[in-house]
Amino acid sequence: MVFTKDTRKDIVEWDVENWWNFIDFINHSNVDFKGKRILDIGGRNGGLSLYCALVGGAEILCTDKLPPSPKAIVLHHRYGVSDKVRYEQMNVTAIPDKYKNYFDIVVFKSVIGSVEAHGDANSGRLMSENIKKVLKPGGILFFSENLKATKIHQLLRKSNEFTWVYQDRNSIHALFSDMEMMDEKYFGFLGCFCRNAKVRHVLSTMDKLLNRIIPASWKYIGAYHYKKPVADDR
Repeated sequence: MVFTKDTRKDIVEWDVENWWNFIDFINHSNVDFKGKRILDIGGRNGGLSLYCALVGGAEILCTDKLPPSPKAIVLHHRYGVSDKVRYEQMNVTAIPDKYKNYFDIVVFKSVIGSVEAHGDANSGRLMSENIKKVLKPGGILFFSENLKATKIHQLLRKSNEFTWVYQDRNSIHALFSDMEMMDEKYFGFLGCFCRNAKVRHVLSTMDKLLNRIIPASWKYIGAYHYKKPVADDR
């Protein structure tokens, strides 16, 4: 499926060139979304839910700790996918038991850092356990997350207003160690250094080259594909 520039922005919202790599990562996995039940965690403005609907998801639950934004409802109506999406306020560390073994696919973008920043020391683990609980045996998890990256990235972030716990490869794998790792990719180095859209576009274009040559540990976006073991019905 070909996505327009505007649709890409509606789906990933910010730093589009670099974060769109996450969507390409999903597309290249060859996982079929058609007819699937899908949980979008931290959906807020509905971007990932829109993507899931456009690629064939039959039933998408768009959730956030706060009620999903009215923007999500407007967005899905504009693209004609409102019949595929419903909305629910949900804390990912306490997903209702009615959803146990319910979903074929779970997706999220930039959620772990917020959950760990605003919860207790066990909040990340509770999140991962709840995700595994709601996936069917053999179900698929796709997510992307903001990473620590380099000391330069970490220094820059000290000046912003966000409360966040940045992840690295080891912390991600520790959270999901009881699931099967299918694939992982890392993206982005320069794109987060400027908020001006035009300058960021130039930096993100340069990142397309840098992604090929710099170490994964230098990059600030991680994309992950996990699978719940087929024999696991917990």
